[in-house]
Amino acid sequence: MEEYIARVDDKGNIKWLQDGRYHHLNGPAVEYVDGYKEWYRDDKLDRLDGPAINNVDGYRAWYINGKEYTCEEFLEMTKPKVRELTLVEVSVLLGYEIKIVE
Repeated sequence: MEEYIARVDDKGNIKWLQDGRYHHLNGPAVEYVDGYKEWYRDDKLDRLDGPAINNVDGYRAWYINGKEYTCEEFLEMTKPKVRELTLVEVSVLLGYEIKIVE
């Protein structure tokens, strides 16, 4: 596997690549000096903690694994799932008895 590299052009724009494809897990894979940013994973627009495209003019676009979603769809898909469980249900899921201690 080719190493993770950042290419900086003569204008200062940065493009992160791995094996020749846009890829960066810790931030945008494409950053232009004017503030425009794109997040990629495996050469597909992808971001789970916000819009995958941010433009300085306020334009935002939400993508997961290369598929575009509206902001509302994205928020619904990425909101934390909460499920209330009894101690018996937790015990069954963990595979052992739970003892409450004070």
